[in-house]
Amino acid sequence: MKASKNLAKARRQVARVEERIGSIRRDWQHKTTTAVIRENQTIAIEDLNVAGMTARAAGTRVAPGKNVRQKSGLNRAILAVGFGELRRQLRYKALWSGRTLVEIDRWYPSSKTCSACGAKRVKLSLGTREWTCEACGVRHDRDLNAARNILAEGKRMLVDAKAAA
Repeated sequence: MKASKNLAKARRQVARVEERIGSIRRDWQHKTTTAVIRENQTIAIEDLNVAGMTARAAGTRVAPGKNVRQKSGLNRAILAVGFGELRRQLRYKALWSGRTLVEIDRWYPSSKTCSACGAKRVKLSLGTREWTCEACGVRHDRDLNAARNILAEGKRMLVDAKAAA
């Protein structure tokens, strides 16, 4: 069956909007990574497993997945940011500019470790956005605490690398 001209026109309009969204995203990524590289000598990032984070949650017929709609929305949000592209741009811009980029292992417990005293929490669910350290009593925002720990681990890795050289 042949598609109508209105359907073809609608497809072109959707393609144009999608292309514009992609251009806006790439522009934001370039501006952000350029600003980060210009303002910092050393950048520490977490080596995220984007493919694993965006895996399908549908499951199988025998074992169907849970929260499939929520997971697909999360997948779209993760892919919309373009973590992989941000990392790629940071790598090549750091090389061009003579900056140091340190990638922290994805298994490093950056969210679970207290940035004040170093105590590690045994469990921390993804839904927990704030938590209090049982050892020192400091209240942490999950993401800010993880950022502090990633920076500290990046500095430690640089010191270890210089000591080994």
